[in-house]
Amino acid sequence: LQRDPAKELQAYVRKITGATLPIADDGHVPQGGLILVGESKLTREMGLDLGNLRGDSFLIKTAPGRLALAGRDARLGSSKHWKHNKRGTANAVSAFLQDYCGVRWFMPGRLGEVAPESSNLEVPELDVMERSWRDYELGGLWQDQSWARRNLLGAGQLMYHRGGHLWYTLIPTAKYFDDHPEWFALHDGGRDGEGNHLCTTNEEMRAEALKNLRALFDEGYEWIELGQTDGYRRCECEACEAQDQYRSQVGWFIPTVPADRIHLFHNWLAEQIKQSHPDRTLIVIAYGPSAAVPKAIDHYSDNVIIEFTHDPDQLLEAWAGFHDRFVSYVYWFAGHGSMGYGPKTSASRVAEGLRRHIAAGSKAFYLCGGGDCWGTDAPAYYAAASLMRDPDTDVGELLIEFSQGLFGPAAQQMMDYFALLDMATRSYHDDFGSIEYIPGEPFKGEGAQTREIYPAVFPEEALARMGGFLDRAAELAATDDQRRRVAFFRDGFDLTRLTTEAFVALDRWEQAKDDASLGALRDAAGRRDAFVDEMLARQAAAGGDLPPVIGVARKYLIEGPHRCYAPIYAPLGEG
Repeated sequence: LQRDPAKELQAYVRKITGATLPIADDGHVPQGGLILVGESKLTREMGLDLGNLRGDSFLIKTAPGRLALAGRDARLGSSKHWKHNKRGTANAVSAFLQDYCGVRWFMPGRLGEVAPESSNLEVPELDVMERSWRDYELGGLWQDQSWARRNLLGAGQLMYHRGGHLWYTLIPTAKYFDDHPEWFALHDGGRDGEGNHLCTTNEEMRAEALKNLRALFDEGYEWIELGQTDGYRRCECEACEAQDQYRSQVGWFIPTVPADRIHLFHNWLAEQIKQSHPDRTLIVIAYGPSAAVPKAIDHYSDNVIIEFTHDPDQLLEAWAGFHDRFVSYVYWFAGHGSMGYGPKTSASRVAEGLRRHIAAGSKAFYLCGGGDCWGTDAPAYYAAASLMRDPDTDVGELLIEFSQGLFGPAAQQMMDYFALLDMATRSYHDDFGSIEYIPGEPFKGEGAQTREIYPAVFPEEALARMGGFLDRAAELAATDDQRRRVAFFRDGFDLTRLTTEAFVALDRWEQAKDDASLGALRDAAGRRDAFVDEMLARQAAAGGDLPPVIGVARKYLIEGPHRCYAPIYAPLGEG
C-alpha cells in the first residue's frame, strides 16, 4: 500500500525531470532532502498523526528537507482487491502529481496522460489535508483500472457492494431452496426459487439472513449494501400481501406505492445489526418496489443510508423528509438498450446530475455503466472523475483542459466537436427520454426504437459539421501523438455516423422496397461491418497506448446491445 505509490511517484518524477529518485525505507535513510511516502518513523518525527484520518483521506505537508505524502492505508484481510483496500497514501501521491506537477490522466493509456517536462521541480511550503466530501464512487468498467485510482475514484469505506442486490448473497437459491422452499416467494400457487425472490415474512428465513449478514460484517466490512434481487417479483403469500398494497408483478417503481414488506424486512435487519455491530452501516437501496418512501415504518434505523436509484425531484424531496443519510446509484453512462454503443451523456449533464443529487443530500455515487465507450464519452468520464473530487469545478474549464492537454493546436476544433456531441446527447434525452426505462430519466420515448433515434439525434447536417471539425483537427495536430488521439475520437464518431447511415438506408428501403434501395442498404451495412473490423484491428495494434474506442466484442458492435442494430440486417436475410 506504500511501495506501489512510491514507485508511481518515482516513475512520474523521472518522466517530468529525467531524474530517478531512489526508494528506501526506515532501515536505510538517505542523506539530503526526502519525500516521505506513507507513514514511517520520519513522518512520526514530523509530528504527523495519521491515525485520525478516516476514509481514504490524505495529507501533503512540507518541513525543512522533507515532503510528506501520506494517508489512511488499510487492508481487509489479505485481499488486494481495490474495494478491500484504503489507499490514502496512493491518493496523496496522485493529488501531488496533479496539483503540483501538472500531471493529468485524461484517459487510460500512454496517450491518455500528460506529464509536462521540467528541468526543475520546485515544491512550495504545503500543509494540505484532504478528506473528500464523498464517501465513495464505484461502478463502471473503469473501477478496477489504474486510471480510476489515479483520479482518486474509489471507496473511502471497506465495503461489500453487490450493485444493490444482496439477497443473492444472504439467501441464495442454490444453497437453501431444496431444504427450505417456503423461504422463497410464492407465485401462482407455487414456490420455485427462480430469481432468488424471498418470502420476507418467513421468520426462519429472516433469522438465517441476519446470521449471514452478521457473518459478512465479521469479515471486517464497514458498510454493506442491502437490496432485493433484480427483476423483483413479490411474494403472494397471505402474510406478505397483508403488509402493503404493492401489486406489480414486474418490479417497477410505483410512485407513492412502496413494497413495505421489503422496507419492514430491511429495517428489521438494520435494527438487529445495530445491536451486534453498532459501528457498522447498511446501505439500503430505494429501487423499483422499494423506491417509494415506506408507509409501514415511521423511520429507518440510524445505521442506514438510503441509496437513491430513481431521482424525480418530488421523490428526492419525499425521502429527505423521511431520512437524513443518502447516497446515489446513477445511470449517466447506462442506456445501451436504445442508443446502443453511441454517445449517451455529456460532461454538462453529468455535472447537472451530480449537483442535483448533492443538493438532495447525497454523499456518494455508484456509477452504473461507464468505461466501455471511451471513443464517444471520454470527456464525460474525465469530468465525472474531476467533479467527484470537487463538485464546484467548472465543467467548461475541464473541457478546455481536456482538449488543450490532448490535442495542442487542434484543441479548438476538438472542443467544437465535443460541443456538438453534447447537443446530440441532450437531444437524445430531451426528445426520447429513456426507451429502456432507466430509473430517473423521463420516459418520453415509449415505442421509439433505435432505428428512429439515430437519424433524429444525428441529422445529416450535424454529422457533416462534426466530421468537418475532426478533419480540421487532424490537419492542425502537431505531433504523432496528437494525430493518434484525433484518430481515436474519429473512430468513435465514424461508428456513430455509419450506424446512422445504415438506419437511414433501412428507412428508405422500407419506403421504396425496390432493388436499388435494398442494394443501398446492403452497401451501408457492409461499410459499417468493414469499419468495425478495421476499428478493432486498430484497437489491437494500439496496445496500451489508448483504451478501446468501444470496449465490447465484435458481435455486440455489429448487433448492438439487446440486438438493437439487428433491424439493419433483417431485410438482407442476415441476423
